Amino acid sequence: MDKEDGWSKKYYLQSYLGHKIDLLQSEGRAAEADNIIDTYLHFEDFRKIRVQQALSENNPEKAEKIILDGIKVAEQDNAPGTVHQWKDQLLELYRQQKETFKYNKLARELFIENTSDIKYFRIYKQTNPSN
Repeated sequence: MDKEDGWSKKYYLQSYLGHKIDLLQSEGRAAEADNIIDTYLHFEDFRKIRVQQALSENNPEKAEKIILDGIKVAEQDNAPGTVHQWKDQLLELYRQQKETFKYNKLARELFIENTSDIKYFRIYKQTNPSN
C-alpha cells in the first residue's frame, strides 16, 4: 500500500471519526461522542458542531471564541480557505448579534484580504458611521 500524504490521512481520520460519532450518538453514548469531538476540535467539521451547539444554547460569546480559535488553528495549518470560511461565519455572527463595530471592522478586513469580492466592501460602507 502506498504511503498516504498528510492531507489524505487527515481526511480519512476525520471521516472515520465522524461516522464513529454518529454511531455513538445513535446508541445514546453522547458523552463518548462529545469526548471525540473535543479531542479532535482542530478538525473543522468538529469545531462547526461546537459552534452550532453554542448558538443553539443561545451563547454567541462561546460561539465567537470557538470561531476565533478555529481561525488560529487554520492559520497555523496554513489553510487560508478555512481561515476565510471561519471569518465569514464570524461576520454572520456579528451581523446577527448586531455587533456593528466588530461587523464593520471584520468586513473591512475581509475586503482588504479579498479585494475581488465587492460584497465585503458594500458591508463595510453600509456599516461605516463616517459615511
